[in-house]
Amino acid sequence: MIYNEIEACAKGNFRKRFLSDIKGVVVHRIGPEGTHNGVTWSMRCAWDIAKFFQSYKAIGKMAYTFVIPEDGTIEQALPLSYVSPAGKNLNNDFIHVAVVGRIDKKPINANQSTALATLVSFLCRTLGVLDVRGHMETDGASKDLKKDCPGAHLRMQGLRQLVIEKYKFAEPLEGVVL
Repeated sequence: MIYNEIEACAKGNFRKRFLSDIKGVVVHRIGPEGTHNGVTWSMRCAWDIAKFFQSYKAIGKMAYTFVIPEDGTIEQALPLSYVSPAGKNLNNDFIHVAVVGRIDKKPINANQSTALATLVSFLCRTLGVLDVRGHMETDGASKDLKKDCPGAHLRMQGLRQLVIEKYKFAEPLEGVVL
């Protein structure tokens, strides 16, 4: 099941796209804390992350379509038709999914792993795509070339293999807003 956080998170002027324009899914890591202008923000759920990005003048709006908090729930922050500003030259063509946690330091937990595989499999089947990548697996995905996103402890090749295995049998997720 998807928890709909769109009303709380989709503040700002978002460009829209046709679902047929989406080419894949990009996985990111975020939080659980972040600092901007000397202020530390809690980033444990979609609403926290949206508040952080709305205060960040260079971005000004929610950067991810989905967030998977540490408890393994799936929160939808934006409709699939909204272009989110999370991956520089990946924005127009990809859905962005953020996993909360220090994946650069330790693996995601079992609940997050299951939620991520379920969500990405569902998105790939629904959209008819199989391009699944980590944020920094594409040249030009960030100005910060040293960024480790989603992090060494989220094995993207393993996720891609799981998505291929689950693709044909991906079940609908109740509550997704197109």
